[in-house]
Amino acid sequence: MNKQKRLLIIKGPGFENIIDYVKNLGYEISILSPSNIDEDKIIDEIRSLPPQIRGRIRYGKGKPLPLTRSGHLNYSNTSIMLVYEGDKLVDVYPKMLGSKYFSLLDGIRKIQSTETYLYEESLVLLLSQHPELINCSNVVKKHFNIEMGEVDLLLQDNKGEMVLVEVEEIIKDKAVAQIIGLKNKLKQIGISVNRLVLFGFDIERNAISPAKEVGVEIWLLKINRIV
Repeated sequence: MNKQKRLLIIKGPGFENIIDYVKNLGYEISILSPSNIDEDKIIDEIRSLPPQIRGRIRYGKGKPLPLTRSGHLNYSNTSIMLVYEGDKLVDVYPKMLGSKYFSLLDGIRKIQSTETYLYEESLVLLLSQHPELINCSNVVKKHFNIEMGEVDLLLQDNKGEMVLVEVEEIIKDKAVAQIIGLKNKLKQIGISVNRLVLFGFDIERNAISPAKEVGVEIWLLKINRIV
């Protein structure tokens, strides 16, 4: 267990959907109800984060953020995850960086790996502009939140069927379980998905067999030198 980095989770809506992911991180974890926290101290810590780290944290319209409009912790609308190194707060989720929303699940994914969202976002942009690369024709939705987390892309293929796309710089076996979970959550809200696609630059070998077993398509972007 990494004793330097620890997580503090403040319970709120959606907490039960991330707890299994959090437990598998291998970090020291504290899970607290809002009644058991020092709210003023936590708010001060969040506000002290550099703007390029915390992004926008005050709740406005749309997706929930850590602070309410009045500046209190927004645990009535979302769970809040605080990432510490020792006693110093180094990150917070959910948050908005530029035009991209980072949910708690996004934060967990970031902690789990060394992947950078810069590369992943470029792949999302590429597919949204050229869905034909994976035999699709239209973009239905991009970067939208459901109860479990954020969906990268929902496309429609040439047969008119719905295609759920998750983008990873390097596709790992855990991405297979994540996309299955997203499919199930979409079904609960009335969105039926016919194809599941993981799109990335590379794949770890131990992810291939699980993907085949559950019918998840793997697409890799390759660059070939011609001359």
